[in-house]
Amino acid sequence: MKVYVDDIRNPVNHLSTEQSEGIVWLKEWWKAKNFIFDNASEIEVVHLDNFLAGSGARTGGQILTMMTYRFKRDMFPNLKQIYLHSSDTDVVDSLYEQNVKKCNDAGVELIKNSRPNRS
Repeated sequence: MKVYVDDIRNPVNHLSTEQSEGIVWLKEWWKAKNFIFDNASEIEVVHLDNFLAGSGARTGGQILTMMTYRFKRDMFPNLKQIYLHSSDTDVVDSLYEQNVKKCNDAGVELIKNSRPNRS
């Protein structure tokens, strides 16, 4: 299963046809968090935006932190890749640096993939 978390960017406009095929697009923080953890054993790829409108102070970075914490519990056995995207490249760089070792240790590839704000 492939998951795309972004309130603005349509995955069809930002991913290849192969990458976007069958992808689940989630636009709200709570729905994204709940979906990811409810389906953790089936997810293979996650695309995370950091800034999500209407989520208050909640970010995609927080979802990433929750996910990497649960790597120790083998909660994401099929997860292969996490793509970080945001129009703010500094945020993407920071999230990458904070989480790359945890991802590598779990066998998950963490990928920086900044994106402009277009739908």
